[in-house]
Amino acid sequence: MGNGQIPAQLLNRYCMVWMAGVAAEQLTYGDAVGGQDDRQKFTILWQQLGRTVQQGLAQQRWALLQAKTLLEQHEETYQALVQAMAEQSSVGDCQALLTERGATPTAQSS
Repeated sequence: MGNGQIPAQLLNRYCMVWMAGVAAEQLTYGDAVGGQDDRQKFTILWQQLGRTVQQGLAQQRWALLQAKTLLEQHEETYQALVQAMAEQSSVGDCQALLTERGATPTAQSS
């Protein structure tokens, strides 16, 4: 990244993770009031990569759509994760829940 390069797949993953909170709010409440911190992280990275504002906005829209699609496709797993987090489950337990349900990138690729 120091030279302005980052693999496209990694960039796409970061963007989807940053937009997932916004996507979850939109799906749950119909609108998102949060996500400013995640958008700011995206903007900083985008500037470091020397990309245009238009490209950044398009990437954010794409990532938001991808995140929404994944949440919709894995609605039951998402709700189980929300419940686990509400119960203050450990990060390890949450990861295990996702792996058990086949909702992690590693589990999906096998």
